[in-house]
Amino acid sequence: MPVAPDRWDTITAEPHAAMADNETHHGGGVLDPQRALGFLAEASAVLARSLDYERTLSEVAQLSVPEFADWCGVDVVQPDGSLRQITSGHPDPRIEDFLMELRRRYRQEKGTSEGAMHVIATGESELMTDVRNAPRIEIPSAESGLYETLSARSYMIVPMVARGRTIGALTFLSTREGRNYTPVDLDFAHHLARRFALAADNSRLYQEAEEARERLTFLARASELLAQTLELERTLEQVAYLTVPRLADWCAIELVGEDGSVYNAATAHTDPEKVKFAEEIRKRYPADPSSPTGVPNVIRTGKSEFYSEIPDEMLVQAIDDPEQLRLMREIGLSSILIVPLTARARTLGALTLVHAESGRSYNEEDLRFAEDLARRAAIAVDNARLYTQEHHAVVTLQQSLLPRQLPDIPGIEFAARYLPATSEVDVGGDWYDAIALGDGSVGLVIGDVAGHGLEAAAVMGQFRNALRAYALEGGGPGAAVERLNRLTRTFEQNDMATLVYGEFDAGTSSMRFVRAGHPPPLVRSPDGRVTAVNGQGSLPVGVSPNARYEASLLDLSPDTTLLLYTDGLVERRGEALEDGIARLERILADAPDSLEELCDHVIEQSAPDPERADDIAVLALRPVEVDAASFHTSLRAEPSELSRLRRMLMRWLRATQATAQQIYDITIAAGEASANAIEHAYGARPARFEVEGTLEGDTVTVWVRDSGSWRAPRGRHRGRGLKLIDALMEDVRIERRKEGTEVMMRRRIGSEG
Repeated sequence: MPVAPDRWDTITAEPHAAMADNETHHGGGVLDPQRALGFLAEASAVLARSLDYERTLSEVAQLSVPEFADWCGVDVVQPDGSLRQITSGHPDPRIEDFLMELRRRYRQEKGTSEGAMHVIATGESELMTDVRNAPRIEIPSAESGLYETLSARSYMIVPMVARGRTIGALTFLSTREGRNYTPVDLDFAHHLARRFALAADNSRLYQEAEEARERLTFLARASELLAQTLELERTLEQVAYLTVPRLADWCAIELVGEDGSVYNAATAHTDPEKVKFAEEIRKRYPADPSSPTGVPNVIRTGKSEFYSEIPDEMLVQAIDDPEQLRLMREIGLSSILIVPLTARARTLGALTLVHAESGRSYNEEDLRFAEDLARRAAIAVDNARLYTQEHHAVVTLQQSLLPRQLPDIPGIEFAARYLPATSEVDVGGDWYDAIALGDGSVGLVIGDVAGHGLEAAAVMGQFRNALRAYALEGGGPGAAVERLNRLTRTFEQNDMATLVYGEFDAGTSSMRFVRAGHPPPLVRSPDGRVTAVNGQGSLPVGVSPNARYEASLLDLSPDTTLLLYTDGLVERRGEALEDGIARLERILADAPDSLEELCDHVIEQSAPDPERADDIAVLALRPVEVDAASFHTSLRAEPSELSRLRRMLMRWLRATQATAQQIYDITIAAGEASANAIEHAYGARPARFEVEGTLEGDTVTVWVRDSGSWRAPRGRHRGRGLKLIDALMEDVRIERRKEGTEVMMRRRIGSEG
């Protein structure tokens, strides 16, 4: 029934023969030519004002009412083949609802043989001049009154064709007495449909272009944000909140754990209370891992699931528990996308996007976009996982290479801290060490290997072990660091490190130290003044094979604090290193007296941000006055520990006011008892022994305890040590028990001793 497409394009002011009668004449049209021209002009102006697709369709539906129709409906073909319907509305809401229901029933009864779907499929119009001549569909008696109130008289359905493609159909309904559509009106409706279709298609193209641009912008922004962090939790949070509310009302991310179980890693909604609500539902009703649909199935198969609509029937079929069904209805699901998070040929989890209160629906294009986002997010998640694994491995290696405990040396307090970097894979280069040397002094090291990650941690282990060996061989700080520098030439790469190495002698309260390219030690005197001790600066280790390392001397009187640290504590972006050191000096001056609390204070004030781009290592030492009333130490059951024990005992005994001869005698006796414990108690297995001393009045008592088995002296010249102990001490007792042996030695001191 279509007419020539150019009839109304060439209309003039002269009335067309077919339009000569008034609007009530069946042979003429509803509109005369003059009113038709005015209507077209107004319609063109309205349609030109907006490129918003939904708004254009709504205006299309409203334009014809009441001039050309009493009700107008626009059916537009969606990308998935379904119809999107927008109507002009009706003054009586009951009639509007009834019309929608009537169209639904009509489609069910007629299928695609009549109505809008038929017009779209065939491109052929439908004209019903008088609906009373048409077969009526079955209408329940309860709604017959609404049908009579509607008073339908005539209708037309014409295709909307733009750029050679049928994009939808226009339905014009007349309920007015005497307004019955004619072929002339159908001709005019075709012309309107072409204009409406072109305007709607222009709006669609513009909106699609805008959406494509927005989505590209969104993906670019998403990629930028996802690249900003390598921490798994933050990455997942970024992914979830990127989508809300741009792509979804709800977003949930499930991941596959190390044990293969699936857990929720992130949930996002603009309302935090709704996030809590969803978490409660998840706890009460966990997903069935064997479910043939939903997140478990998407993770299992690696294939997306897409539900453009969530009718109540679907919820009823899927949920058996009445309370769970009620809660899910309360959420108000309208559309769902579930897409796999796949990276490097492995499904890591699933991304779920949900439309609920917005009432929006997903389509195939949304699915493709979500899958693109999920691929990018999956790479970020996988990178974060790999980073977390490497970070954990590096930290574990790093901490395994650091001292498990600091030496127990009477008259010296130690404290240390190590904090790995958090924001990047920057862990691995810093270390500290405290080495009990054979002559009774202690070696102190703080160092920083260039580079980060596993390689730097491994190199740090080489530096630490080599320096410990050179320090224990003796020769002083300068010789030890020079040997370490020469050793670096044998490493596979040109590894470099800055460090401070010093040897503190508690007997003289002095330290000789080498500073190789490292920030200077800080010293806080008992009155709170802080000084940076630069000493004789030298090149970092590993820079020049011929570098010389001269030691500097530093006096450390009792209650003076020495602080060694790495540059992570003082370096800040855009700030000179000297400014960072000056800031640390002020912080150290205000720190508490307790050495442990001092280290905590220094780190909290110097590096308050939990996100650290570099390691931080701190080592603090403080000589303290020896307590003359008591002495205690625990030593390895090795002969090399005897010289260290003698120096510690001599320092303690000097505090007791013992004479030089008494100090010598008691030290020799304790050394002999300790040598017996080392030689006879344990054999070849590694072990420890303890030495304890007390001063009561003018009497010194020393105990040497081991946890081994007592063995009687063997051989002609054995057992002389016990005789020597008896000769040097006034009272000697040996107690042998299952748990070990204890040797008690007592002697008076002073001028009468």
